[in-house]
Amino acid sequence: MFFQNPDDLQYFIKKKLVKPEQVVSVNGSGVNIKRYAYTIPCSDPVTFIMASRLVIEKGFEEFIEAAKLLKKKYKEANFILLGGTDENLTALILKNYMDTNPRVSLIGLEW
Repeated sequence: MFFQNPDDLQYFIKKKLVKPEQVVSVNGSGVNIKRYAYTIPCSDPVTFIMASRLVIEKGFEEFIEAAKLLKKKYKEANFILLGGTDENLTALILKNYMDTNPRVSLIGLEW
Protein backbone atom coordinates (compact mmCIF):
# COMPACT_ATOMS: atom_id res chain seq x y z
CA MET A 1 0.00 0.00 0.00
CA PHE A 2 1.32 3.45 -0.91
CA PHE A 3 1.08 6.44 1.44
CA GLN A 4 1.93 10.07 0.85
CA ASN A 5 1.18 11.09 4.41
CA PRO A 6 3.50 9.49 7.01
CA ASP A 7 0.86 9.95 9.74
CA ASP A 8 -1.61 7.87 7.74
CA LEU A 9 1.02 5.19 7.21
CA GLN A 10 1.68 4.98 10.96
CA TYR A 11 -2.04 4.95 11.73
CA PHE A 12 -2.65 1.97 9.43
CA ILE A 13 0.27 0.07 10.97
CA LYS A 14 -0.80 0.94 14.54
CA LYS A 15 -4.37 -0.25 13.87
CA LYS A 16 -2.92 -3.44 12.31
CA LEU A 17 -4.66 -2.72 9.03
CA VAL A 18 -1.38 -3.42 7.22
CA LYS A 19 1.98 -4.89 8.11
CA PRO A 20 5.05 -2.64 7.98
CA GLU A 21 6.50 -4.70 5.13
CA GLN A 22 3.33 -4.02 3.08
CA VAL A 23 3.66 -0.23 2.98
CA VAL A 24 5.71 2.24 0.98
CA SER A 25 6.02 5.95 1.63
CA VAL A 26 6.11 8.13 -1.50
CA ASN A 27 6.68 11.84 -2.04
CA GLY A 28 3.63 14.08 -1.91
CA SER A 29 1.99 15.45 -5.00
CA GLY A 30 1.91 19.07 -3.89
CA VAL A 31 3.41 22.02 -5.75
CA ASN A 32 6.84 23.35 -4.81
CA ILE A 33 5.94 27.03 -4.37
CA LYS A 34 9.61 28.02 -4.21
CA ARG A 35 10.18 26.60 -7.69
CA TYR A 36 6.78 27.61 -9.10
CA ALA A 37 6.18 31.04 -7.61
CA TYR A 38 3.09 33.14 -8.23
CA THR A 39 3.14 35.16 -11.43
CA ILE A 40 0.72 37.70 -12.82
CA PRO A 41 -1.62 35.92 -15.24
CA CYS A 42 -1.13 36.71 -18.90
CA SER A 43 -3.78 38.59 -20.83
CA ASP A 44 -4.41 35.64 -23.20
CA PRO A 45 -7.54 33.59 -22.59
CA VAL A 46 -6.98 30.74 -20.15
CA THR A 47 -7.60 27.16 -21.32
CA PHE A 48 -8.62 24.40 -18.92
CA ILE A 49 -8.08 20.84 -20.19
CA MET A 50 -9.38 17.64 -18.65
CA ALA A 51 -7.39 14.74 -20.10
CA SER A 52 -8.78 11.38 -19.05
CA ARG A 53 -11.13 8.61 -19.97
CA LEU A 54 -14.45 10.41 -20.01
CA VAL A 55 -16.40 8.40 -17.51
CA ILE A 56 -18.56 9.75 -14.71
CA GLU A 57 -16.14 8.53 -12.05
CA LYS A 58 -13.38 10.76 -13.47
CA GLY A 59 -15.45 13.91 -12.90
CA PHE A 60 -16.43 15.19 -16.34
CA GLU A 61 -19.81 16.34 -14.97
CA GLU A 62 -18.06 18.54 -12.41
CA PHE A 63 -15.72 19.87 -15.12
CA ILE A 64 -18.68 20.89 -17.28
CA GLU A 65 -20.50 22.47 -14.33
CA ALA A 66 -17.36 24.45 -13.44
CA ALA A 67 -17.09 25.59 -17.07
CA LYS A 68 -20.66 26.87 -16.96
CA LEU A 69 -19.98 28.87 -13.80
CA LEU A 70 -16.65 30.29 -14.94
CA LYS A 71 -17.89 31.21 -18.43
CA LYS A 72 -20.37 33.63 -16.82
CA LYS A 73 -17.49 35.71 -15.46
CA TYR A 74 -14.63 34.81 -17.85
CA LYS A 75 -16.26 34.62 -21.28
CA GLU A 76 -12.93 34.18 -23.10
CA ALA A 77 -11.85 31.12 -21.10
CA ASN A 78 -11.66 27.82 -22.98
CA PHE A 79 -12.64 24.39 -21.66
CA ILE A 80 -11.60 21.18 -23.40
CA LEU A 81 -12.44 17.55 -22.64
CA LEU A 82 -9.72 15.33 -24.11
CA GLY A 83 -10.29 11.61 -24.19
CA GLY A 84 -12.62 8.82 -25.15
CA THR A 85 -15.64 7.19 -23.59
CA ASP A 86 -16.56 3.62 -22.89
CA GLU A 87 -19.46 2.15 -24.81
CA ASN A 88 -21.91 2.45 -21.95
CA LEU A 89 -24.34 4.74 -20.20
CA THR A 90 -21.56 7.22 -19.43
CA ALA A 91 -21.16 8.00 -23.13
CA LEU A 92 -24.87 8.73 -23.42
CA ILE A 93 -24.80 10.97 -20.35
CA LEU A 94 -21.77 12.84 -21.72
CA LYS A 95 -23.45 13.27 -25.11
CA ASN A 96 -26.51 14.72 -23.38
CA TYR A 97 -24.31 17.15 -21.42
CA MET A 98 -22.49 18.22 -24.56
CA ASP A 99 -25.69 18.69 -26.55
CA THR A 100 -26.95 21.09 -23.88
CA ASN A 101 -23.62 22.73 -22.88
CA PRO A 102 -21.68 23.94 -25.90
CA ARG A 103 -19.24 25.81 -23.63
CA VAL A 104 -16.89 22.81 -23.58
CA SER A 105 -14.99 21.52 -26.62
CA LEU A 106 -14.46 17.82 -27.21
CA ILE A 107 -11.28 16.33 -28.65
CA GLY A 108 -10.82 12.64 -29.36
CA LEU A 109 -14.46 11.64 -29.29
CA GLU A 110 -16.67 10.24 -31.99
CA TRP A 111 -20.43 9.77 -31.62
